[in-house]
Amino acid sequence: SSSLPCARPEGNLARQHAPRRAERRRRSGNAAMTSARSTGRGATVKPIDAHEQAVVVNEAPQRGLNLSPADVVLWAVRSLYLDRALPRGPLLQWTLQILTGEKFSHVQLRTYLGLAHGIRTEPVAPKKLNFCAMLTEPPPGFEGFLSEGEVADKLDTITLEEVARCLAHGGWPKVDDASH
Repeated sequence: SSSLPCARPEGNLARQHAPRRAERRRRSGNAAMTSARSTGRGATVKPIDAHEQAVVVNEAPQRGLNLSPADVVLWAVRSLYLDRALPRGPLLQWTLQILTGEKFSHVQLRTYLGLAHGIRTEPVAPKKLNFCAMLTEPPPGFEGFLSEGEVADKLDTITLEEVARCLAHGGWPKVDDASH
C-alpha cells in the first residue's frame, strides 16, 4: 500500500491505485523520493517527479541559514545590548554556551570577535575573558547598560525570597563553571 504507516487507508480507491503509483516510481527512478500529502482522512505518499525534486534541491540552500561563528557572536552581543546587559567576556561566553551548547574558549571568542564586523573589544589586548565586546554603533533606541543598582531595583519579591532561602541554606548549589 502507498499509505504511511501512521495514516489510515483512504479506502478501496487508494488500494487500487497503489500498485500503479509504485510502478510509476520505479519507472521514473524516484522510488525513494516521496512526499507526504495530507488528505481529509490521513496522509498518503505521492511520488515526487523530477521537476519537484529539482525545485526542492534548488530551494534548500536559500531556506537554510548560512551563519559563521562570527555572525553568531555578533548576534549574541546584539542580544545582550537589547537586554541592556554589559557584554563582558564571561557573560558572552555563557550566553553563547546556552544558545549553541558549545563553550567557546577565550581564544575562540576573541578570534570570532575579531572576525565580526561592527564589534570592538575593550581593552584592546585583554587577558583571557577580561574584556567587554562593544558594538561600534549601538542599536537604535539604546539607552545604555543597566547598573548593578538598577538591576537590584528590578528584582521582584519572588526572586529576593529565593535568594534569602538559598543564603539560609548555605548558598547556591555547585555549578559546573564558577566563573559564570
